[in-house]
Amino acid sequence: MLRSRAPVQGRRISRTAANRAEDAHTQGHRGKSCALLEQCVPILLFPEDTRSHTGRLGPFQPGAAALAISHNIPVLPIALVGAYAAWPSGDSRWRPGRPPVHVVLGAPMMPSPGEIAHQFSERLRREVISLHDTTARAYGKKTLAEYARTEAIELAKTFGSESTPRFVNGVLGTLAARPDDVQATLNPQPS
Repeated sequence: MLRSRAPVQGRRISRTAANRAEDAHTQGHRGKSCALLEQCVPILLFPEDTRSHTGRLGPFQPGAAALAISHNIPVLPIALVGAYAAWPSGDSRWRPGRPPVHVVLGAPMMPSPGEIAHQFSERLRREVISLHDTTARAYGKKTLAEYARTEAIELAKTFGSESTPRFVNGVLGTLAARPDDVQATLNPQPS
């Protein structure tokens, strides 16, 4: 029987990276990340800071973008399609039957000159959404907008009246049909 060596190598890599950070005598997550980057060790950060409770993409924390800006290094955006279905938040392990999870790698992104962490973080978030939704549509999976819509309807059922879910569904359906108008409202162009 063939056995994969990847888990052993993965643990070895993690221990090596942790040892390098400890050797640098740094404190806090940012200090360890900086120490690893200065030693040219790639790091993997999840900018949402937690697993989704609903499948919806949460807000990105600006830490990864700030590290990229301060070290003048690229960020490789990665989208996980099917991760919520395979291992929902609150479950102690992945779902039986091994639902497929697609790992989608985008092109490396550099911060623009003068761009601050929140701006770069938002640009990264939009790229992750694009990567996710393009792949989700190709495989017949839920897009991030569909996860958000489902969450909004569930909240309306919980906290609203009997007609609230239909109202919310109608509003969200109208917004989904007019993404350019929504984008223009959310990101007005300076005059």
